[in-house]
Amino acid sequence: MYVHPGVLHKLRDSATLVRSGRDAAVEAGVPVDLGDHDMYVRASEIAALIAEVRARETFTEANVHLHVVDDDQWPFEPIQRFASLWVAWLDLEDRQDRAASTLLDRLGGRARA
Repeated sequence: MYVHPGVLHKLRDSATLVRSGRDAAVEAGVPVDLGDHDMYVRASEIAALIAEVRARETFTEANVHLHVVDDDQWPFEPIQRFASLWVAWLDLEDRQDRAASTLLDRLGGRARA
């Protein structure tokens, strides 16, 4: 999805989304730059979310990658705002994002803050 940068804060501040990818890495102190955003959303909330931030589907300008999960399969705790670092790594690796290597180094214990 593409979301105008001026409204990305609505996604980052949302209590209904779980942030992953680079956002989760930065939150854990891994030295990666913020870039595209990976976020998990419940299937029942996707339509309202897209309407609220006026997101549009795109394959060339995407800055938000929404992972839609069926409500009855939601794997996150109610107060959880960031995915585990292993999930964040999988999201980055799946998109072949170069930050995946940096995060994997941290997960493997080769790099320390």
